[in-house]
Amino acid sequence: MLLTHEAFKDAPEWVESVAVDEDSYLWGYAVGTLFLSIDDNGDKWIANFGKSVCLGNEYDTTDWKQSAIDRE
Repeated sequence: MLLTHEAFKDAPEWVESVAVDEDSYLWGYAVGTLFLSIDDNGDKWIANFGKSVCLGNEYDTTDWKQSAIDRE
């Protein structure tokens, strides 16, 4: 499944950004993409602070390191 802004439809209201990890999981973050980075293992996005939640899986992992998007 391709990541689009449709991913925010079922996300909690506090989710400000979403990103796909190397294993195809979609994560929602309480911060914007400006405050996200790739973790030390190089396999997922992490928030520099704030909470996160798994929102699903089976997302397209092609170019996952460029997948982070902000809520519009």
